Amino acid sequence: MGMAASQTRFLGLTARKTNIEYRGQQINQARTALANQTANLYNEMLSLKVPTPPAVSDYYNTSYTYEDGDKSAEIISGLGMENCQIRFTEKQLRNYSEPVNSGYPSTIYFETGVAYLNGNRLTKLSGDSDYESVSKVKLESILKDGVQLNSEAPFVMSKGAATMNITTWSQYQDAVKQGYSFMDNNSNNILYSYTNNDKTYYIQSSFIPPEDESIHKVTIPQEFYENVYSTYTTETMTNCSWDKDSSGRYTTLTGYMDGITRSYDLTFNQTNDEVAYEQAMQNYQYDYAVYQKRIEDINAKTAKIQEQDRSLELQLRECDTEQHTLSTELDAVKKIIQDNVDRVFKTFS
Repeated sequence: MGMAASQTRFLGLTARKTNIEYRGQQINQARTALANQTANLYNEMLSLKVPTPPAVSDYYNTSYTYEDGDKSAEIISGLGMENCQIRFTEKQLRNYSEPVNSGYPSTIYFETGVAYLNGNRLTKLSGDSDYESVSKVKLESILKDGVQLNSEAPFVMSKGAATMNITTWSQYQDAVKQGYSFMDNNSNNILYSYTNNDKTYYIQSSFIPPEDESIHKVTIPQEFYENVYSTYTTETMTNCSWDKDSSGRYTTLTGYMDGITRSYDLTFNQTNDEVAYEQAMQNYQYDYAVYQKRIEDINAKTAKIQEQDRSLELQLRECDTEQHTLSTELDAVKKIIQDNVDRVFKTFS
């Protein structure tokens, strides 16, 4: 190889090596930028707040109550203040009438002289004095509470030899004005009771077959049951003074209401707030879903960056391999150039 050709080849290899070095620097800068992005994603992941599920014990309602005769009282506002609002609750029984099992036959049977209706033990209600009929108060209460009796099973009233069938409260009032009274020993006026699901039901004895060992299927057009309902009133107590115990809970309330100074011992109540807990659980589930989605997004971005970094690493290795190859070839060209220099410039030595 001539001197000029060697010099040209040397310059070309030097230019290529410089270009590869520049490419390597660009790749390293790109990898550094990717590393910074990864660090930012990692810091973002660390800054995420992991949602914590709510505890039932953290959600509760507190109240202060007291008993005032047949009424229950609860302080609903103004706790610890000069004036407070008190809600009174009065519970009462109310009778209703409805078809038994929607008109389907009921099963009645006897065991050792005791009647059972659909597996529920029937108990005969005690009447007044020596009468077999249930008390007048019970019969009146059923009618007075608005029960519309079935025409197949009316209450029976009598005046001497005359009788009258009663199905409504207004009919009963008219009969009383005419001198009628509930007929003793009438099977429609004799009630049996049973309890099911904490509710007391009543049926008339006219639907109970004679005692025997048979199982009877009886369609009962009506039954009565007692239901507890509540009425509410709100009153204001003024000039209130409050006593506390060592734990800071109120124990006594004294104030002016209905023209009288009254004093009550307070009862502290704490119950779980299921509505607030359910709402907190829904919020937690939403926050956790958002958190999981953010984690998945960060992981996806990190995986993409890692893939880009591996691609750049392969390019850098290619540049390194090419750099070594060029260095070897450049050393060879340098040797040729040196040999040419020695051969040319040592002619006259």
